[in-house]
Parts: sequence; C-alpha cells; structure tokens
Amino acid sequence: RLTPLTRNNGPLVIVIDGLDEWVSPTRFQVLNEFARQIIDQHDARIKVVVSCKDTEWDNVMTYRDTPSQFVLGLAESYKISIGHFNQEEANAALCKYQAEFRVNGHATDRIVQFCRDPFLLRVLAEVYEGQALPSEATAPDILYAYLRKRFRLGGISMELGMETLTAVARLMAEQGQPAVRVSDVRKALRLTGIEPIPPDLFRDNILQWKTADHEQIGFY
Repeated sequence: RLTPLTRNNGPLVIVIDGLDEWVSPTRFQVLNEFARQIIDQHDARIKVVVSCKDTEWDNVMTYRDTPSQFVLGLAESYKISIGHFNQEEANAALCKYQAEFRVNGHATDRIVQFCRDPFLLRVLAEVYEGQALPSEATAPDILYAYLRKRFRLGGISMELGMETLTAVARLMAEQGQPAVRVSDVRKALRLTGIEPIPPDLFRDNILQWKTADHEQIGFY
C-alpha cells in the first residue's frame, strides 16, 4: 500500500487539486474511503494537500449535513485561505501567465488590478492567448470575451449560452440564494424532459453542481 513508499523514500505527499471541480455523484463516498485508508496507515510521513475554492469548502466536505472523514479523521489539518494577490504578486503572476499563454504587451494599471483576482487572471490569459494585451479593457469586456470564446469552443450558440446564464442569475437574485434548483432552471429555459442544460457550461467551470445529487446549480 502507501507505507512501503515512505519506508526508504521519506515523506509521501499526496496532492489533490481542484476538489470542487470533481462533479462525480460518489465524490463524498470516495473521499471518505480515501481518508479512512490514510488514517488506517498510522503513518505520520503520509501528508495530504487538498486545494478547493474557499467558498465551496463546506459544500465539498459535507453531504446532507454529514461531515466527511477529511474533517473528522485527519487530526492534524491546517486550512489556508488564499485571497486576492497584492500588487507585487499580481505583477509577478501576470508575467508568468503572459509567458505561458504567449500574451504580449505591457499591462496597464487597470489590467494589473483586474489580475489581482487569480481566477480573472486566468480568464484574461485565455482570452488574449497568442495576442497582445489591450490598452484599455473593463472587467465586463474581458468576461464577455471569455464567455464568447468558451461558447464557441463548446459548440454552444451565444444566444443559448447567455440565455442559460441569465436564467440562473435571475433565479439566484429572486431567491436570494447562491444556488438554485435544476428544475427551476429547466422551467425558465422551457426545456423538455430529454433536453439537458448545456453540459459544456459545467465542463468549462462556468456553472457548477452545488450538491452531490445534482439537484442544485450555481456559478463557479
């Protein structure tokens, strides 16, 4: 199992990245079994690092109000929240993203401020991949360009994509909730029994299942 890997090689670090992007309906059960196996090893040299959006942590770590073994069983656990970059971090991260995505040009102060949000930095890099940074651009401009690109790559019409996102946003505003029932969204979109909500919206992390039973959705 895992212990032999640490016997002659020192500590074993297991990294699980983007746990909130795992949409399997059996996620909670699989995590519990994984945590149980780690606990049963009784080996302090085995370390587990998990990354997840801070706003989704409680949703990922509970199922029907039951905490997972990650919370109950892993005694020495430390939670670190990473917020927005400061000015220096944003500049450094932007340089790395420009190199990776082949984005040319000098970033204006407005662009750097936009990039203080790690998610929006990634959005910017994807929108302007292989191109030059704009001299001026607002957050709505860049987000709209990102959606247009994702819709095109996913084969979703701009009309259907925006209609779906607008329906979800409107229901969230009306209900005052961060997630809405799938049945309400389907009704708003007038979908038939076999028509799905565009799956590429979930694959591209624009929409996200908010419950393991896939009964509620919201924005990523």
